[in-house]
Amino acid sequence: MTTITIGVLFPATFNLNADAANASVLARRLDLSGHETHIAGLDIDEMNAGRAVDALIIGSGSSSIVTAAETTSPVVRDYVRNAMDSAVPILAVSNGLHLFGTMTAKDGRSIQGWKLAPLHTTFGTTQHVTIGMRVETAWGTVVGVENHNATVEIESEARPFGTVLHGVGNNSGQIDGIEFGSVWGTHVNGPLFALNPAIADEFARRVVARTGAEYTPGPELAQIDRLSKQTADHLVRKQSS
Repeated sequence: MTTITIGVLFPATFNLNADAANASVLARRLDLSGHETHIAGLDIDEMNAGRAVDALIIGSGSSSIVTAAETTSPVVRDYVRNAMDSAVPILAVSNGLHLFGTMTAKDGRSIQGWKLAPLHTTFGTTQHVTIGMRVETAWGTVVGVENHNATVEIESEARPFGTVLHGVGNNSGQIDGIEFGSVWGTHVNGPLFALNPAIADEFARRVVARTGAEYTPGPELAQIDRLSKQTADHLVRKQSS
């Protein structure tokens, strides 16, 4: 059996909204569906060594982490670019999404990004926090929490991750995130996969397909999915109360 390796970029610092846990959720769903998995934390040494992964999770870090020299170094950029070139499924959340393009700080300074996707992020003074954020995607409605101070503009060669039903998303055009090549970028925290089994399964299918195998959700996931729906429904009720 092939072991599926799920890479998590800087898991200790890119976990501001617990989004590194998307890797744990993905691994559990794969395990319960008959696939052996391993989660690999990716630091500079691992990336320099060319650690191969079958999926890549990039969570959200603080403003200081996003602008750190290590984060924006050529080593990290080249590693992520190589993953994109190899069609590795990538989930990037909030600041993890913003790093893929170029960025402007609140004071107007340019911030070096990876310049790997056609998007620009402008950070503002308003913190957008939405409990029960909802985004309509090609794979159904996803629910979560958003917590960011960004306005994101995407160019025509990229598609949005989805249409915002409740919340701010990119704070531009009622859309959220980006879909570009093998990258899914979104402002939906939660973590996304924990609250939205359908989209977690779609991501899992893409990961497994790269190994030449198939993904069929195991029956043990039914109870987990019920709990996920209850939690998502609770968040939606809170935003309307």
